[in-house]
Amino acid sequence: MGKRNLDKMTPKKFFKYILPYRLIVHKDKLLNNFFIFAQRKCPICTRKLFRFKSWRAPMSAIEQKELICPYCGSHPRHRKLWLYLNKKTQFFKMTEAHFLHVAPEHCFSYKFQQIFKKYLTADLSGLAMVKMDITNIDYPDNSFDIIFCNHVLEHIQNDIKAMSELYRVLKEGGMAILLVPMSSNNTTYEDRSIVAPEKRLEAFGHHDHVRFYGKDYLERLQSVGFAVLAISEEEYLSQKEIKRYSGINDHYDIIVQCTK
Repeated sequence: MGKRNLDKMTPKKFFKYILPYRLIVHKDKLLNNFFIFAQRKCPICTRKLFRFKSWRAPMSAIEQKELICPYCGSHPRHRKLWLYLNKKTQFFKMTEAHFLHVAPEHCFSYKFQQIFKKYLTADLSGLAMVKMDITNIDYPDNSFDIIFCNHVLEHIQNDIKAMSELYRVLKEGGMAILLVPMSSNNTTYEDRSIVAPEKRLEAFGHHDHVRFYGKDYLERLQSVGFAVLAISEEEYLSQKEIKRYSGINDHYDIIVQCTK
C-alpha cells in the first residue's frame, strides 16, 4: 500500500491493516483476558471484561451492541436487577425463603441454588425442577416467600390469569419480581389475530411475544391484588455504573417489585 493511502487511514483502519486477521477477529476475547483493558464488569459472575458481547434476537436483523456477558450469559436487565437486590433489599439474606423461579435464567439459577435452601425452578418445557403452567399452578395458596417470573408474561395469552395465580401462591408479605419488556406507551398493545412469527416480530418486538406492554402493566398487576413498586435504574445506579455494568446499549430497565 502506498504512503498516500496510509496517510488517509484512520488509526482504527491502520491497526486493522497491520495486525494479523486472527488477532482482529478474536480481539475482544483476547482483551477480556487482560484486566488492564477492563471497561465492564458483570456483577453476577464478577468477571471483568473489555466489553459485553453483541446479540441479535431470533428472526431479527438488528444487532444489539454490548448486551451479553460472555461468561455467565447475563443481559443488562439481569445485571441491573442483581445490583438492585444487593443495594436496596434484604433479598440475599432470605436464605430460608421458599423461592419459586419461573423460567429460570441460567445466570441467576446456578447462583440461587447455592444461596437459597428452598429454591424451586419451574418451566412449562419441563427442563426445570418441576413442569408448571403458571395459569394453573399446582401449589396451595401462600406457598412462596419469593417469586421470580421475568420476561414470561409477554408470551402468555391469558396474562391476567397467570398474574392471579402468582398472587395466589405468594405468601402475605412476600416479594415477586415480575419483569417484562415495556414500551413508553401508556397502554399495552396486543392483537390476538397476529399469529405469524414474522408479524409478531414486527408488532411486538419478538417473534414469540403476544403483546407489547405499556405503562398500564402496573395497573394490570394491581388489578389482581398486588401492591406494585416500579424502580427506575437511576434510583440505585449512577450513570458511570450503568455504563460499566450494562454496556453501551440503549436499554432502559424498570424493575417491577410486587408484594402481597
